[in-house]
Amino acid sequence: MAMEWERGENTIAERFKKEQIPGFLTKEFLAKGNEFVVVEKGGEIYRERGPGKFAISGFVGDLTNILLVDKSEKTLENEIKNVWLADEKKIDIKVVIKFRIFHSDHFSKNLMGERKKFSLQDVWNEILSKVIYKKTLPELEKNSASEFLREDFREKVRGDMESYIKNSFEKWGLILSSLSVDFKIPEGVEAEKTEAEKGEEFREDKTEVKAEEEGLEDVKKYETEMTGEEEKES
Repeated sequence: MAMEWERGENTIAERFKKEQIPGFLTKEFLAKGNEFVVVEKGGEIYRERGPGKFAISGFVGDLTNILLVDKSEKTLENEIKNVWLADEKKIDIKVVIKFRIFHSDHFSKNLMGERKKFSLQDVWNEILSKVIYKKTLPELEKNSASEFLREDFREKVRGDMESYIKNSFEKWGLILSSLSVDFKIPEGVEAEKTEAEKGEEFREDKTEVKAEEEGLEDVKKYETEMTGEEEKES
């Protein structure tokens, strides 16, 4: 009878010892859409099949485990709360990551390791500890909340995070399909003016001062003329 993978909703990989799989020298499998059967031999990937119904023979000697992997696209949606910034304000960051497993060997060795099961939550925990806490947040915490109101700054943050995640995913045998990053800014925060805007304000201030000075000159000139007329009349 062919073995089917009965897995939890959030499980993306599961490892079985060869003794746990029905059959002696030959093991039969029914791998559903995007499911792959990976045969491990002495800690290395020996063979990979799927999806479909098939038999794998030769389960003697060094053939040790079967790793079942779901390579369909997955979505991680999480929120990082209370990120302290340089101006002692806090922001929340919502992250939506779409990805899939593409390299079973890298995934097994560099991400799953010796674990029996690997879930979406495990992927998020790795991203959180190896990328966000280690690389992204230390950079963000140097900025004030007002910076996050600028579209160009938000886009730079998203681009940097995407680069960090892609680099880690490449080592882990994952591929990033898309990344969405949204920032929840505290109420009352105002955007800082750009240098161009500050320069424009400075020019406006100078114009206003000049207008005031010209107005004062006109008043003085008028007062002088009136005084001269009064002296002539007297």
